[in-house]
Amino acid sequence: MDAIKKFGAICDEEKFLVSVRNAACERALERSQFLGRNTLAFGFAQKLVTINPHRNYEYLKKLGVAYLMLGRNEEAEATFKRILDIDEFDGWANVHMGFAVKAQDRFGKPNSKKYNDCLLYFERGVASEEPGTEESKYRYHWGDALVRLGRKIEANNMFEAASQAGIFLSKFQRSTYNVNHLKGQPYWTPDELGLTVQNYIRKLEIEWKTIRDEGLALMDENQNFPNFDKEAEGLQKQGDWRQFNLWQRGMEEEANCKLVPKTCHMIRAMTEATGCRRGQIKYSVMQPGTVVWPHTGPTNARLRLHLGLVVPEDYKNVNLTVAEQTRYWQEGKVLTFDDSFEHSVLHHGEHYRLVLIMDVWHPELTKKEKSALTSI
Repeated sequence: MDAIKKFGAICDEEKFLVSVRNAACERALERSQFLGRNTLAFGFAQKLVTINPHRNYEYLKKLGVAYLMLGRNEEAEATFKRILDIDEFDGWANVHMGFAVKAQDRFGKPNSKKYNDCLLYFERGVASEEPGTEESKYRYHWGDALVRLGRKIEANNMFEAASQAGIFLSKFQRSTYNVNHLKGQPYWTPDELGLTVQNYIRKLEIEWKTIRDEGLALMDENQNFPNFDKEAEGLQKQGDWRQFNLWQRGMEEEANCKLVPKTCHMIRAMTEATGCRRGQIKYSVMQPGTVVWPHTGPTNARLRLHLGLVVPEDYKNVNLTVAEQTRYWQEGKVLTFDDSFEHSVLHHGEHYRLVLIMDVWHPELTKKEKSALTSI
């Protein structure tokens, strides 16, 4: 932070040459973003544009990214529009414009205007093959917009082409933070997971009623779950889907664990899960009528365990589809899948579904790889 302050002081000082102020602002911006200080970074991006009113093309790009980092997507769109008004075929600006436009409609209707609007920008930007347009996230969101518009065949064709070009691991496995040598398959059996995780599964299946009862104790008299957070990533097409976090990115949610002490005490010894910085451990509740869009998780470095706690008797109306293979939850049983593959959920059962979700490190990761992988 001391370095940022020093660079910031130079950036603000009008007696210095513009080139010196620009260099200081850029260093402060880069350092702030590295530290995750996005609000601070945004301030430096604004200053760069202000200092350079007549030659600010590249600085507008930095400002647009700073808006995106803060989730200020409408302002990001306006900024990228300024860039595209100068050069409408700038590939980098087009893919970022597509991202900014699509992000504004995370909870919109499937045929919303924003999904349509973003398609031209993604297509034009990716076709440019300019540096910065090859990242898999742009093709991911391009395809996701097509899916939400009911154009799944087009999306699949694009995903297939991207996988052949090495952008995705496969047509269905479209995670963006990957370790390339790891085995990938939609579902896993306990025998494939190694002795450590097999023991976790055995323990969870023995103690599932304790875990269930502590989860149900969080429910109110109307069978609602007021302590659970609503799904916040825009993944559900319709319905009510909530979660109650116990661990995130390898860190315990202590306040929540106090409400389910037996469950957390049991889980603390499961270090392949609690130490998985690219995963979560949480209760997940889904009400009837919920439909989850096809999507993929961010990384192939983890596998996802689902322990069935409350499953409707008409269980075949509540299903999980991974890479076009459909399975069903059972109370007291663990279902393991790789969420870096495309997956979706359909819940037309008679009452809510409650599961415990636990992410564990992929069994083929070495200790060195696990220690080196950053959280996401």
